[in-house]
Amino acid sequence: MPKYIIKVTPNVTIALKEIYQSILKVSQSHQTAQNYVEDLEQTMQALNYFPERYRKTPSGKYRRVNFKKYAIFYFIENDTVHIIDVILASSSTVFKY
Repeated sequence: MPKYIIKVTPNVTIALKEIYQSILKVSQSHQTAQNYVEDLEQTMQALNYFPERYRKTPSGKYRRVNFKKYAIFYFIENDTVHIIDVILASSSTVFKY
């Protein structure tokens, strides 16, 4: 079973920081925010096996996996999964993919 390398764009790094701040603001708990982001990161890391299991987006360029209220967008190139964005699944931005 091949194992893929996971790479994230700077967009994703920024998004994770923003998600942390958003969860912290609502929960008032650093631990809750940290746990949420860690679970989200685990979902992204799980793409190292069988990233093809998720369907392609309507554009056909990307794939999408959901984590709670967020959508993770990525594409596969050779042995690498490139995670390009993490956004609220309810956002109108999801339609650009």
